[in-house]
Amino acid sequence: MKNIMRSVLVISGVSLWAGSQSAYADCDTQATVASHVAAGRAYSQSCGQSTCYYATGSNDSLGSNSSSSTVLAETASGYYEHAGLTGNYTNDDGAIVSVPISYAYCGSSQTYPVIVALHGWLGNPSGLVGLLPLPDYTDSHEFITIFPPVPGSGFFNGWHSRPTSDVEAQINWIEGRYRVDADRIYIAGHSAGAKGAYKFSVQSSGRAAGLLISAGNDDQVSGQTPNDATAVIAFHSRADRLVSHSSGEATVENFADAQNCDPSTMLTNSYTTTDGNDVDTQTWEDCDDGMNLTLHHVDNAAHNGVQLGSDFWSAALTQLLQYSR
Repeated sequence: MKNIMRSVLVISGVSLWAGSQSAYADCDTQATVASHVAAGRAYSQSCGQSTCYYATGSNDSLGSNSSSSTVLAETASGYYEHAGLTGNYTNDDGAIVSVPISYAYCGSSQTYPVIVALHGWLGNPSGLVGLLPLPDYTDSHEFITIFPPVPGSGFFNGWHSRPTSDVEAQINWIEGRYRVDADRIYIAGHSAGAKGAYKFSVQSSGRAAGLLISAGNDDQVSGQTPNDATAVIAFHSRADRLVSHSSGEATVENFADAQNCDPSTMLTNSYTTTDGNDVDTQTWEDCDDGMNLTLHHVDNAAHNGVQLGSDFWSAALTQLLQYSR
């Protein structure tokens, strides 16, 4: 994905960005923030003062002007930074980060849920954005998301094989820079990334309130389940030739059994995806701590080819983000 970060941070009247600036009065309003971002301007405002600044230059990244860690810091002086346009940018480690526009509202103390999205084996963050389009929904559903590249190297290296401390490091990075709701941390993943998400939920039990799973199973933890109730929203194609649908189904059923879900209250539904695939759903309700688990069975889609559309993503995120520790 193209790095579209266009940022300016003003501290004591000194800009850390080389682009031109303009000052506006009364900028600590939702309407003003929205208008600047809609116009494609990066935005930063000084809380407690009637001045805010936006960048009018065309730089796509900060380059040598400043480090991302400097610009992302929320300082004691009360400065907030928000990447322009859709709120997407790439940090120094190559992770794609998306922050909702509401984070830039001056003086806000709101905390935000976080979704850490793990790509598949031999994949990358930008490829995963195409499968899990979470940045499209950060504004409407008000959450922060990060798509980190898998650390390390080697042909068989992937999120499924990494220690859970690598995922924890991504959460810590976000928590160190943004106002995060620590009770609403979620792990998403596709394929090997989904396996890594299941692994994290088991080996770091109590950290993730829920999982968003695409084409994954729990083969990295041999059927173990978290000690704490964990919501699961999963989708898997019956035609998947790389990670079998039956193994993904068995994993969700295993989680449902471990969380004492009541099979008599299971809900079923069906719909058609934007690319014409039929989908059947199962939702286990009345699980421990009020958690629900949902599995979407998709017909005739390839391992990397499930396209579920905006209705699915809006509903799935609404469901996932309601769960907390």
